[in-house]
Amino acid sequence: MKRTTIFATLMLISVIVFGQMTFEKKTISTPVKDGDSRDLANKSIFWQNDFSNPSEWSMEWMQSNPNDGPWVIGTSGPSGSFSTGMGPINSTTAANGFAMYDSDAIGGEVGEQDSKIIYNGTIDCSEHPKVAVMFESYYRKFYGHPYLEVSTDGTNWTSFEVHTNLNVNQSSANPTLVTVNITAVAGNQPAVYLRFRYQGEWDYAWMVDDVVMFDAPDYDVELQQVRLNFWPDYANYGYSGFYGQIPLEQLSVYELPIWFGGVIKNLGSQTVTPKLDVTITNPANSQIFSQTYNMANPLTTEGFDTLKPNYQDINTAFIWTNPQIGEYKFNFLAGIIGQDDENPVNNTKNYSVFVTHNDYAHDNGNYTGQWSTCNYTGGCVDGDIIGVEYKFFQTTKINHLNFWVGGLSTVGSSYIAKIMFWDEGGNTWSELSSSDFITIENTAQVGTWHTVTFLDEVFVNVAEGEETNILAAIEYYPGSGGHFRIGIDGTAPTNGFETWMFFAGEGQWYYYGGTHVPLIRLNVGEPSNVAIQEAGSVSVYPNPSNGIISVANVENANIEVINMMGQVVKSVKSEYEISSIDLSNFANGTYFVRVVKGNEVSTLKINLVK
Repeated sequence: MKRTTIFATLMLISVIVFGQMTFEKKTISTPVKDGDSRDLANKSIFWQNDFSNPSEWSMEWMQSNPNDGPWVIGTSGPSGSFSTGMGPINSTTAANGFAMYDSDAIGGEVGEQDSKIIYNGTIDCSEHPKVAVMFESYYRKFYGHPYLEVSTDGTNWTSFEVHTNLNVNQSSANPTLVTVNITAVAGNQPAVYLRFRYQGEWDYAWMVDDVVMFDAPDYDVELQQVRLNFWPDYANYGYSGFYGQIPLEQLSVYELPIWFGGVIKNLGSQTVTPKLDVTITNPANSQIFSQTYNMANPLTTEGFDTLKPNYQDINTAFIWTNPQIGEYKFNFLAGIIGQDDENPVNNTKNYSVFVTHNDYAHDNGNYTGQWSTCNYTGGCVDGDIIGVEYKFFQTTKINHLNFWVGGLSTVGSSYIAKIMFWDEGGNTWSELSSSDFITIENTAQVGTWHTVTFLDEVFVNVAEGEETNILAAIEYYPGSGGHFRIGIDGTAPTNGFETWMFFAGEGQWYYYGGTHVPLIRLNVGEPSNVAIQEAGSVSVYPNPSNGIISVANVENANIEVINMMGQVVKSVKSEYEISSIDLSNFANGTYFVRVVKGNEVSTLKINLVK
């Protein structure tokens, strides 16, 4: 097994470790469901356009180049072989049209693309000394570069690259609110030209809608992303992946650290030095950690940087001291040293980590899509593997594996669940134990959770003072022309280095290196009835659910299921310790389960996916 000594000297970890590679093949897209909400309440808008009148825009592209083509304005999403799965942008006014450059449908594997969509008029900014542009955007990156470009004469253009936080095969939220401060070009100018430009070759697609121009604030920073860097040897930014659920037994051996980092961008007109405030509350809702991290260098307008604490200083980390079963809330707030932020709505991000009896999960408790090697050219071969890496700090037993079989999986396809260890000599993952060969026999077995036990008892042996990494993996057999997909969570803050892929046709392991994590979980230690998602003593599982949920520790409690409109859609008086509730008649989406037991009230989120 792959082992390292705990609290050894911290070392920066390179992208390529253990002899493996990050993955840079083009993949079939899947829809992105999470997105930003547009808030215009505090903005002084003096120009806007929603693409409802296509005649207001014109297109330029390399017409002599067969790999290039024009932007289009319409309501249909991408149609390329790899881009079609993205679906259309979920913008505020998508129903009346949006702009799209479908790079995948237009181009080929080789060939430059340089296409522009240009606003035909000019915008008067003469009475506006500080100017910003905000638009709703949906982009998936391969090797392209999207730009907002601004000019005062229609000939000489200043480029502002957007979606710079995305890596190969990563997608933005749908939609993402993009804000660009263009004061340096447009401030007090009587005629400002505006265009969107895609440059690259055979990317996925970029969609844009609902463009507004407003008076830019002096002081406005945006918290673009955060990372929770779990465990002592994973201090490198985002390398550990996110853990949504951690078994208490694994936290109780050592006082394990979590470091924090974030990407902050300056959207204001003044040069500022950002800071990041991190607070943590325990299951009793008491604050147990508060720390401010200051960025080392100031940011000029449109500048951004990664704020990293001093990983050599244990005092900058949160230490798991006397952990308790339940929900730990991690709250992140970006700010400006010595100044108030004029637009605080883009300053916060919040995540929860549940300390559990038995469940170990990298996901954030949300189902946002499905994915596997079947998304890639050369994938979907019998014997392909998707796995998620878990770290163990003390010897334990693995009881079973839970994973979400995606709805696109073919009836008749099969899989084997595996527990694997890192073979240092062979420089590869090797099997420790496996399940039976399991065949999906009907449609009721797709789009749902599978709980899989192993043929032999599985023990993870960890020597005192060391740690061991285990891969929870699914080896699948889609058959000729078949498919197999695994559910994913795109809301977990991850860089994807906890996820591994094996392409049987190549005999090669890869790191995934993207922004979602597969829904593959482990149940470890002494068995317990409490599972999946906990708040104090109350729990609800499975999550996501395809219809039937169980709510535990609810004897003599009143249970209410509440939709996103705040309406109570179901009420149950529970007489038993565990109560089952049927939600199969309700629409897919997010619901809240509120449990009133005496003077105690617990509210938990559940996602219904049928």
